[in-house]
Amino acid sequence: MKRKKLLSCLLIGVLLTTTIISVTWAYNLKQELDSYRLLVINSPENLITQFEAILAYEEEIVQNQNDKEQEQMLESHVALTDALLLHMNTMRGILMREINPRENYSRLEDQILKEMANFREFSSQSDKSDSIHALKNAIEEYKEYIIQIKNETGIEEEVI
Repeated sequence: MKRKKLLSCLLIGVLLTTTIISVTWAYNLKQELDSYRLLVINSPENLITQFEAILAYEEEIVQNQNDKEQEQMLESHVALTDALLLHMNTMRGILMREINPRENYSRLEDQILKEMANFREFSSQSDKSDSIHALKNAIEEYKEYIIQIKNETGIEEEVI
């Protein structure tokens, strides 16, 4: 009988400990996700400004015809492209969940993706240069749209 009571108490202790750990972990994860959402919503201008700067530098590299520098800049371009894509995917999720899906956002996103693909495809300098200009324009339009959404919805205040 004492053994059953001891096992019952031990089982209850393990279940309580597991529950407390799970709740703590879930709460910490939620806090982390909320801070990331706030960072993503508040940072499109910074991310896009960095992206525009690297594109301007790449434009110079494309004109220089220095193969080693071109290769390094293309690696930077790919890394920043991935960061921008992550931002766009996160922003899409936030818009879909907290606002209503917006047709204009999808159009801008598709335009940026198309221009990114074009840039990676082209091998000639003039094609890359044209692609960089088109990508800059698409990114600028995306940045203005995100700022407009933040102003219209007050999404910053909602997240804080």
